[in-house]
Amino acid sequence: MTSKKRISHSAWSKYLMCPKMYDLHYNEKLRPTGTSSALLFGLAIDEALNALLLDKGKPLDVFRKHFVEFGDDVSIHPNDIDFNVLEPDQKEALSGKDEIFQAWACLRVKGRLLLEAYEEVFLPQIEEVISVQKNLEGRPGVIDAVIRHRSHGVVLVDHKTASRPYTKDALRRSTQLSLYAGNEKIEKAGFVVLLKNLPKAKVCKVCGTDGSGTRYKTCAETKDGVRCGGAWHYTVDKRKAVQVIIGDVPKSNQDLVESSIRQVEAAIRAGIYPRNLTTCNWVYGSPCPYVNYCWNGNKKGLEKKEK
Repeated sequence: MTSKKRISHSAWSKYLMCPKMYDLHYNEKLRPTGTSSALLFGLAIDEALNALLLDKGKPLDVFRKHFVEFGDDVSIHPNDIDFNVLEPDQKEALSGKDEIFQAWACLRVKGRLLLEAYEEVFLPQIEEVISVQKNLEGRPGVIDAVIRHRSHGVVLVDHKTASRPYTKDALRRSTQLSLYAGNEKIEKAGFVVLLKNLPKAKVCKVCGTDGSGTRYKTCAETKDGVRCGGAWHYTVDKRKAVQVIIGDVPKSNQDLVESSIRQVEAAIRAGIYPRNLTTCNWVYGSPCPYVNYCWNGNKKGLEKKEK
């Protein structure tokens, strides 16, 4: 099956990872059953940020509307559960609950804290919201936001939720922002990363020692040769929960990405879908969802979706 349509950045990325995976996903419309907590959390945060930038409702209300309690088909990550972001009464309420509910409840609190951090840290840097969720011209894709930044002028913004901070060269290495910036003829782009593993300050409840940045489970302060051993009181450091990376997007990067996408589009038109067997066990940190189907013809965990 071939297509004359121009493809999105995500489709291009999928083809480069494994052409057969692209074929099964887009042409055969076979999709994995279930979903992940990371996807549901990211989608709810996106909806809340859209509402905030467009001034259409309270972002926290929008987040809670979209981030509904998990079902059994949702896979969670161990880092989703973080009791240090909870108040004592919240911790008590989660006692005895199953891990799926605990993960949802902790992420619900994290969502509130991250939205508050965005409003405190990044929102004051915005002089004007030019567009939100704008479709690319001539190619599938949606730009999170284009803003006028108080220091950088017009900036194409990509919102991300992540477990850890992005590296300093993330902007330069981002093929997606290179593609979008080139398409929109915008010179500057940026990541606004909301860190789900919320940075925390910790202070000893007994002696008041600041243990932030240490790995001690209890206070290691000593007096007269006696270790304090006090428990930590954790507070979320909101200013460190939002990472902002803004810079120029080189024209050479834009041209390189566009050229590669056109080559992939030509391969798709020709119906070329070889299997990249080197990625079967490693697709974004997990086995490919089609690995059993490709190797054994087993469709368990897959379903056909027309949309």
